[in-house]
Amino acid sequence: MLKKLRKQFIVTSMLICIVVVLSGIITLVSISYSYQKRQTLKYMQAALDNFVDSATPVNNQYYSGNNESQAVGVLLYTIVTDSNGNILSLSVNQPGDIASNGDVLTECIYRAVRSNSDKGYVRKYSMRFLKEGFAGGDKIVLADVTQERSNLNFQIRMYLFGSIALLAIAFLIIYIMSKRAIEPVAISIRDQKRFIADASHELKTPLTVILANNDILESDLNATIGERKKWVDSTKSEANRMKQLINEMLYLARADAGIQPQFNFRRINLSNVVDACVLTCEALAFENKVDLKARITPNVRLIGDEANLKQVFMVLIENAMKYVNPGGNIKVVLEVPPMARGAKISVINSGTPIPENKVEHLFDRFYRADESRTREKGGYGLGLSIAQNIVEQHHGEIGLDYSDAEHGTCFAVRLPLESSIRSPKPVSDK
Repeated sequence: MLKKLRKQFIVTSMLICIVVVLSGIITLVSISYSYQKRQTLKYMQAALDNFVDSATPVNNQYYSGNNESQAVGVLLYTIVTDSNGNILSLSVNQPGDIASNGDVLTECIYRAVRSNSDKGYVRKYSMRFLKEGFAGGDKIVLADVTQERSNLNFQIRMYLFGSIALLAIAFLIIYIMSKRAIEPVAISIRDQKRFIADASHELKTPLTVILANNDILESDLNATIGERKKWVDSTKSEANRMKQLINEMLYLARADAGIQPQFNFRRINLSNVVDACVLTCEALAFENKVDLKARITPNVRLIGDEANLKQVFMVLIENAMKYVNPGGNIKVVLEVPPMARGAKISVINSGTPIPENKVEHLFDRFYRADESRTREKGGYGLGLSIAQNIVEQHHGEIGLDYSDAEHGTCFAVRLPLESSIRSPKPVSDK
């Protein structure tokens, strides 16, 4: 699939390049041709306007006269004919014998006289004509545009050869860049496969337990519910775990599809939200003999969804509980740094630091920095991914600030204050 996608990318990109290059060639050639044509017509019109008859009129005999005032880069023949089309005089702006071109000139003059238009082009002989009538006949100027056509052909060849070289270079660049261009798709497919595999694995465990519990319950149909209560409770617990997992997976799947949940953005007191989360976790901290402390700046106000922000802070505090060392400490800090337009919420726990090779994967789905400890205490590795999505919807940032043996591990959330231009817009009050 990726090979096919890469091939389509290269073909499409090359077609676009070819269209652009050909359009450029056509434009340049058209501009050049139009310019040369205008210049030639300008010289021809000047020859008509300034014509001085220096040729001796003879009956149907060419006589080479020179009109030196019209010495330009184009070979011009100026002819005067009577009303019947007979040549009265002919003059050329450049020295030379014109007798050898007699047949060509005769036919070109004939076509010019017979033409209903005052200008035209004799393609066979590369002659452009311009005529102007007067009482006794016509004044005609013929221009030899052989050089003009030669220049045009040379430009076309030059542009084509240059374009081939440019397209070859473009192909090499596109071929190299195509791998990088489809890399996000490859990552997305890889993550999708891993997501499906991990989800299947996570669902398999509770399903196995539920089926095993049912087998145990069916083994003795005469037993009372009280006698089998632990198996019923186990089934209920595993079903709730499955429900939690499915809800989290649905949230992330909708986020990937661009279907974000409706956030109830209101003006809230963030200090109260963080304090409530800490208060909720105090019993768990006491049970695990962990010292949980908080330093909360009062009356920090912003626009946000209170329920979703509570979910973010609970995820961070519960993760800190899972990874804190026995008898360790957890600190929750809410502050507004000086000169900042945002609030910073830090959750710091003591314990073993996170290895550097695992830091970049912390917000990946189903990822656990410590597989064994996380499975013992629950969780599926989706909490941080959901928290990241919620924070981003609040136009904030979430990440690992540091993790080392001396200072512990610190996850931080930064959210814009109500006065910040980055703050989300509150929903209208009803």
